[in-house]
Amino acid sequence: MPEVSLVMPVYNGSRTISQTLQLWDQALDGFSREIIVVNDGSRDDTADILDRLVDSVPGLRVIHQENSGHGPAVYRGYREAAGDWVFQADSDNEVMPSFFRRLWKEKDEADLVLGWRRQRRENLVRKSATALIPWAVFPLAGKRLHDINVPFRLIRRSALSDLLAVIPPDAFAPNAIMTVLASRWGLRLRSIGVPHHSDDSSGRSLAGKKFFLALGAAWRDLRRTMERSRGRGK
Repeated sequence: MPEVSLVMPVYNGSRTISQTLQLWDQALDGFSREIIVVNDGSRDDTADILDRLVDSVPGLRVIHQENSGHGPAVYRGYREAAGDWVFQADSDNEVMPSFFRRLWKEKDEADLVLGWRRQRRENLVRKSATALIPWAVFPLAGKRLHDINVPFRLIRRSALSDLLAVIPPDAFAPNAIMTVLASRWGLRLRSIGVPHHSDDSSGRSLAGKKFFLALGAAWRDLRRTMERSRGRGK
């Protein structure tokens, strides 16, 4: 049983995946760990690069699957993780791996530790949505929550197992659902500020109509999960 499992989805990440895994190898130095990378049907050379890295990155395990989207890829990684603690991060280093230990220090006082992205670089529409989301989910979560979908989070394995039992495998934003449910169930949450590093040079950020469609999908999944979770948790 590894001490920590790192779960990372990747899609068309051939340009940066090697460097990203090197940084995580350094960040997890000294830990009993596994690194689970879910290649979500990449169309570039990501698959070949990952297969070559298996022999040089300790604990690396690669899962290749057909493209299903970021949310289902994250969910698949969670299901495969075996560590006592599970850490989820994206492959674009939106938050640098060096800040992992900042969250790790909080684990004894929490079931879920979120890396709250400070000074996020967003357009006006996304900034407005970011400000409104804590109020929108307040009736479900029972408190104001910041950065509920952040892909830089540490969760206790036992808590993750309970949450995955009700979160749909095809959920668009399983991390957002996880955060709201954890609050609703009375799990111990901690939010630790971390610098937002991404310059969105990858061009993968949702924008315009796609952004609002994504919000709609996430909200529908959240409501669906609330129905499935009735009577569970605290």
